Amino acid sequence: MRLFGSRRRELNPDQQFFFIHLPKTGGTSLHFQFRQIFPGPALYPRPEDGDPMHDGPQFVPALLEKALIDRGQEIRMVIGHFPYCVAADLAVPRTTMTMLRNPVDRTLSYLRHDNKLHGQRQSLQALYDDDFRFSALIQNQMVKMLGMTSAEMTDGMLTRIDVGPEHLQRAKENLDRMDAVGVLEEFDRFRLLINAQFGFQIPPAPPLNTTAGNPTKSDAAFLDRIAADNALDAELYAYARERVARER
Repeated sequence: MRLFGSRRRELNPDQQFFFIHLPKTGGTSLHFQFRQIFPGPALYPRPEDGDPMHDGPQFVPALLEKALIDRGQEIRMVIGHFPYCVAADLAVPRTTMTMLRNPVDRTLSYLRHDNKLHGQRQSLQALYDDDFRFSALIQNQMVKMLGMTSAEMTDGMLTRIDVGPEHLQRAKENLDRMDAVGVLEEFDRFRLLINAQFGFQIPPAPPLNTTAGNPTKSDAAFLDRIAADNALDAELYAYARERVARER
């Protein structure tokens, strides 16, 4: 699919979208832009759907389900930390999109963000060693989010399962089913892709919700550990990059 350079499409007023926001892959920047394209009740979540910190409408499937029951026809864009199976199980299919990121960089970004939220009281390594963070939010998180089944899901993106090769295969198959896939390292290319494919008018913009700082070279063993623990994510990320390359 070669979309660049083709005539820009108009935004279909009846088309409904679902952006699967894999944590720390650039979705916050897109969320800001989607708020401009889909104002008010056309975007989920909106403030009336619940407090992000206390209710979690951006990652609790039951809250999304309630909103779709209450005002499903109004909602044009869903963007949240929902596994692929949540979007796949909707009674009315939606155009699906997602972005992936190098898993080591994604993990470091998550750890820095978490450390910032908690007043930088712990080292990145200490946060990484926390059992809940590691199993629910770090290890092969992208494969889990895209390859987990509805039967396995017990707590949305926080579901803790043993991610294996079968999840990787399913995640690849689900990526193939999605209407648009990007990688953070080529964010602007993804912006151009969805502008051309869906009639969005997302302008160039600097990324939001970023956290500065990287481990020093003395932390090479820690970086190697992250890479080894997220080998399945690395394979899925490489698969996504191959798709991005084909669509140039």
